[in-house]
Amino acid sequence: MESRIYAVVEKALAALGAEGVSFVVERPADITHGDYAVNAALVAAKKLGKSPRDVAEHIKESLEEAFSATGEVTTVEIAGPGFVNITLSPTCIRAVVDALSTTTETLKGKRIMIEYTDPNPFKEMHIGHMMSNTIGESVSRLIANAGATLVRANYQGDVGPHVAKAVWALTKRGNIDAITAKEIGEAYAEGAAAY
Repeated sequence: MESRIYAVVEKALAALGAEGVSFVVERPADITHGDYAVNAALVAAKKLGKSPRDVAEHIKESLEEAFSATGEVTTVEIAGPGFVNITLSPTCIRAVVDALSTTTETLKGKRIMIEYTDPNPFKEMHIGHMMSNTIGESVSRLIANAGATLVRANYQGDVGPHVAKAVWALTKRGNIDAITAKEIGEAYAEGAAAY
C-alpha cells in the first residue's frame, strides 16, 4: 500500500510541475493521524511557489480519486501545515492480514530462537510475565507458520548474584529447605539490601 500511495502522490506532484521532489510516505507515531502520512506538500510547496495546504489539497484529491473505486481508503485529510493523512478501511487492513497469514514458507530453511517469559525464581510471577508469554508465543507461532525451525527458550535466571543474595538470607534465617515463593522473595530483598 505504501508504494501505491507513493506512486499516486508522485504523479500528483508531477502534474503540478514538481517532479523529482523527495518526500516520504510513513506510518505516523500517533494513530489519530491515520495509517499513513505524507509530507510531500511541505517539501514541494517552495518549488511550486504555493502554500503547502494548497499543494496538500491537490494531493488529497488525487489520492481520493485513485482509491475511491477500491474502497481501500476511508479518509484522506490535511493536517497541520500541509501533511496528508490517509486512513485505510477495515476491509483493506483485513485483506493485508489475510494475505500475510496465508503466506507460508517465507522463513523456510532458517533456524530462529525466541526467548520469552523468563520468570525470576526469587519473585512471584505477575502480569508482566503473562504479557511476555503471550507476545512471545504469538511471535513464535507466526515464525513457525512462516516455515522456520523454531526453538523456544526460557531462562529462569537461577544462577547469579541474585541467587547468592537470596541463599545468603535464607541461610542466615536457618530456613534453607521448605520455602514458599513469598519467603524466597523476602529473602532476596533482604540479601539485596544487605549487599
